[in-house]
Amino acid sequence: MRDKKIYSEEIRRCPICVKNSRMSNSEHLCKITGKRIGKKYIHNITTKISICEECGFVFANPVVPQKEWDKYYNDMYVGFQSHEDYSIENRIALIKRYMQSDERIIEIGGNEQGVFSEKLKSIYSDYLSYDVNENANNTARVMTQLARTDMLISYCVLEHIVDIDLFLKKCTDLLVENGVFLIEVPDLTEYYRNASSLTFNEHVNHFTPQTLTRLMNNYGFTLVEINKKYASRELTFVGVYRKSSVKDKNIEYKINKSFVLEAIDTMLQEESSFIHIVEEIHHIYGKNNLKDVVFWCASGTLTTLIDEYQKRYGVFEGIVVDEDKCKKDYYVDLPVYVSKDVFLSEKGNAIKTIIICSERRVESIMKTIHEYGRDELEILYIDENKELKSW
Repeated sequence: MRDKKIYSEEIRRCPICVKNSRMSNSEHLCKITGKRIGKKYIHNITTKISICEECGFVFANPVVPQKEWDKYYNDMYVGFQSHEDYSIENRIALIKRYMQSDERIIEIGGNEQGVFSEKLKSIYSDYLSYDVNENANNTARVMTQLARTDMLISYCVLEHIVDIDLFLKKCTDLLVENGVFLIEVPDLTEYYRNASSLTFNEHVNHFTPQTLTRLMNNYGFTLVEINKKYASRELTFVGVYRKSSVKDKNIEYKINKSFVLEAIDTMLQEESSFIHIVEEIHHIYGKNNLKDVVFWCASGTLTTLIDEYQKRYGVFEGIVVDEDKCKKDYYVDLPVYVSKDVFLSEKGNAIKTIIICSERRVESIMKTIHEYGRDELEILYIDENKELKSW
């Protein structure tokens, strides 16, 4: 039978403000309680979430001391991480931006070796790893055993660290000058969409791009970029930092620039996707057969699709359907049928394929198609990533 583990608490100062020799007060926001089953103990933990009134950093205060957390993690079972839990492709894509194949790479807090570590070993000959859980299979039991490196990577670890000062000092010592530290953490600005990161008792730090960057700046790191697009998990972000003796003077400038550059990258990818969709439609059906195709939902997606088609292939002859009567004159160059009774018309009898131009409308449109007994139709839809998919 497992014993119950009792935890103490200690007052914690804001890790950002303390490093800048600023005294700050914190405001209590909520209390999170939870129970975890370890190998020897049942752990009942209460985490009290506060916010710094000076800089806005959200963190646990009072908090279970770091030494007790270390014992807690050593009592936990080694975590199994399926490659389906995160995107290996996203991680590798971002690492390759900043690392040459002949450099050493160190992962901090990777828990048990798995698919991701094996992938890194196949790319980089010098891969090292460390985790506080002594039961996990890693290169080193303590960080000081690791050799210095050009790149550190850490995925969803820093939100667990109470003694941020000691942790980041050790990380700084591991990096050579101009070395890169790639850090992924849950994104506080996304908690309203999914509060699981807040309710997870082990999370004692809650970061935004701004607070993480201010923290890293205190330890001699300048921001290279903030990246959400290539984060490996949903509702996280990646901060890429370079070890430097020069302090960032305008953090908001760099962060906002990162977001705009990501948006530009997305925009270019969407343009490329539209061209691919247009080519696919033309290849499969041909211009002369477009009269047999319905493009459902008069939307911005449809407008771009038609414009791209006309640029490449000339006349667009597809049928446009939207059940909203206000959309009758939406696309001035084409008649838009604002009634689903188009299925009962002569044109409706010739319909062979429907391309839905709004992913969120797919289910309701499929219901309509079923009601009219047209289940034999080929259904394609354009998803939120601007890719053409079969239903």
